[in-house]
Amino acid sequence: MDQILRELGVAVPANATPAQAMKALQTLCHSPQGCTAIMQGLPKYYVTTTKLDTSGKATLSATTATGQYYFFAVIPSNGGTVMWDVPATLAAGDNTVTFTQANAERVQ
Repeated sequence: MDQILRELGVAVPANATPAQAMKALQTLCHSPQGCTAIMQGLPKYYVTTTKLDTSGKATLSATTATGQYYFFAVIPSNGGTVMWDVPATLAAGDNTVTFTQANAERVQ
């Protein structure tokens, strides 16, 4: 996510984590400049989108090439937001990507 936000023009510090990149986007959104153009530019990076169910599971339907992808999720929680930017190499057929506390990052 940090690289995508940089490409879209957000001032993301070098070596920023995905959560720090999202914090930079949040700061921009609350500035007089706003973030409308950034938000409108994000969909070109999506292969598909979905919502997680109450157990944290989702089924994605997308026809795309096998290869390296990143799964990004943001969930509001007490005291901030939990987010994931999880890399996965997808192969033909069914694939499973698991979001856990261990591969999450908290945005304060």
